[in-house]
Amino acid sequence: MGRLHGPVVGGVVQIDQRVKFRKEVQSGLFYPWSNVLYVDGTDGSDDYSGRGPSDAKATIQAAVTAASRGDIIYARPLEAESDYSDVGKYAEVVTVPLATYNLSMIGIQNSKSPNYGVKMRQNTALSYCLDVYAPGFNLENFCLQKGGTGEGGLRLRGADAPAYNAEAGSCGATIYNVTFRYAKLLIEGGYASIIDACTFENIDEYAFDLSSSVNPARRHKLLNSYFLANNGTAVSKTNIRVVSTTTDFVIDHCWFDIIPGNSRYMVADAGLKGMMANCEFLSADVSMGTSAKHITVPTTFRVVN
Repeated sequence: MGRLHGPVVGGVVQIDQRVKFRKEVQSGLFYPWSNVLYVDGTDGSDDYSGRGPSDAKATIQAAVTAASRGDIIYARPLEAESDYSDVGKYAEVVTVPLATYNLSMIGIQNSKSPNYGVKMRQNTALSYCLDVYAPGFNLENFCLQKGGTGEGGLRLRGADAPAYNAEAGSCGATIYNVTFRYAKLLIEGGYASIIDACTFENIDEYAFDLSSSVNPARRHKLLNSYFLANNGTAVSKTNIRVVSTTTDFVIDHCWFDIIPGNSRYMVADAGLKGMMANCEFLSADVSMGTSAKHITVPTTFRVVN
């Protein structure tokens, strides 16, 4: 078995970052037909194959373009900018096409906080960092940040009619440990997506927007997530907006900061069906009802704490 050698610093062997592996590093997370691609915005190049850490692509879009269904993309955080409290950002607008269904994008970092890991910021006005057409999309350990005008976050598309034969990003997505910084998450219809352990920071839009679609939204889950104010100041818009065609929608174990400036944590159209359970609110006097309440929902949506 080969051994890697290098100087010992603090009891740790220091290995040159350009070490090449004879075989790809396999994640073992998904089925064995997955290929693994790498993104390194500091030392990579879009001319590289992307099939190893030392042959990484430079941009996330280049890796997505090279990927096939079921593949896994690992992204490396960029070096810090002039302010070392913040890491660099991949300034891109990335489209995940329908053919790459079950694609997984994973940010690799030592910190457990996405704010100090792989960051993306959209570089085109009126756009999203990630625009997803593919079903079964998996995103982990990223920070999506708004840059200038536009939404800046993640759009899971599903507005196609009537079958999901062109836009199916809202079907079966899993979004885990993602921070939406000044950015939003838009889900268009779809079904069975899971949003887990995410943080919505300082956003003056609908942070979580479950919108209308030709196809109704069903069985989406929002779990273990946080909706934060703007450094102690209330954001201006409702945290969560849901349309009437949504059924079996679950919000569980979420935490809500200061009541938004329009006095709405959540607003939903008549006809919504689902449940909010085990959630906590910074304000003690939260009221719920069918109109003009902090949680404005129809009687078909149950709130249990």
